[in-house]
Amino acid sequence: MTDYVTRAWWVRSAVLVVLIGWLGVGPIQLWAQCPVAPGYRPGNALANALGFDFGIYRVQLADLDTVTAGAPEGYRDNSCRRPAHLTRGTTYTVRVTTGTQVAEQLLAWLDSNQNGTFETSEQILTSTGHVHTATFTVPATLPVGARLRLRLAADYLNSPVPGPCTTPQYSQSEDYQVQVTDTPSPAPQAAFTVADTISCTGVLAFQDASRNAPTSWRWRFGDGTGSSEATPTHAYGGPGAYQVSLRVCNARGCDSLTNRTITVRGDGPKPIACHPSTLAYCCEFGLARVQLADLDHRPGGGGAGCQLPPPRHATRRLARHPAPDHRQRGTRRTRVR
Repeated sequence: MTDYVTRAWWVRSAVLVVLIGWLGVGPIQLWAQCPVAPGYRPGNALANALGFDFGIYRVQLADLDTVTAGAPEGYRDNSCRRPAHLTRGTTYTVRVTTGTQVAEQLLAWLDSNQNGTFETSEQILTSTGHVHTATFTVPATLPVGARLRLRLAADYLNSPVPGPCTTPQYSQSEDYQVQVTDTPSPAPQAAFTVADTISCTGVLAFQDASRNAPTSWRWRFGDGTGSSEATPTHAYGGPGAYQVSLRVCNARGCDSLTNRTITVRGDGPKPIACHPSTLAYCCEFGLARVQLADLDHRPGGGGAGCQLPPPRHATRRLARHPAPDHRQRGTRRTRVR
């Protein structure tokens, strides 16, 4: 009877694997070992706090690049999924993206001594905003093949600072696996992001999004200037179209990327000396939509703070005379928004 039950279990397991692959879920990867679990599992935010775009949406570290669904998923233990492969003694940049509507505070710990406890000395990141980056060095004394647990904890900017084992008020915590190797990282793959490629002010913030742990950056902003920072902010001197390029290198090689045209417009309204600032935000307060003549803009709510005039609508004009009333001719017009 026992043999029959065992065979039946294996058959059902095999059928399940085939069905999952056939349904397009993707390849199944089974990891033989998971990193040491901590002694406490973080809780989930209250259900009535999940409507404000809080949460961790993307994690990038070396060859790890994952996209998740944010705070509604609650605590996620991804430590038995595909790991980030890090070379001992090497410096890496971790990049975490949280919700776009509300600024969050985010902290990260790496259980380097594999004792199942996140200690103060193991904290590798503390940041506020929407995109969180930090560099850290993998201890050269770690054994090859060691599997370490990486924990991320995020919460609303005005909430208590999240800890490795606390329950967030609004956001979430996630775990990932880091596997230590003695093989140097491959040559980097250059990539970068910029919030908008059209600007009236000429001030733009660039974010490195390269993979495989670059150690040096060379930006060319298309106006004869450059930067060696990973995430520079650049102010253009006048209107025009500028080609931006990025070259990144590490010990294994270099890679270049030129795929962004930045347009600085000179026909925007005259700048104002002062700009309001948002000190605190919650509960979906803020401007959600602005409509005027042919202007229709969605600012993003109070979490976006003060916004300068949208460049793509900077030349909208109001008619001198009102539009004709089509109802006088007995016709009916319906505007679809």
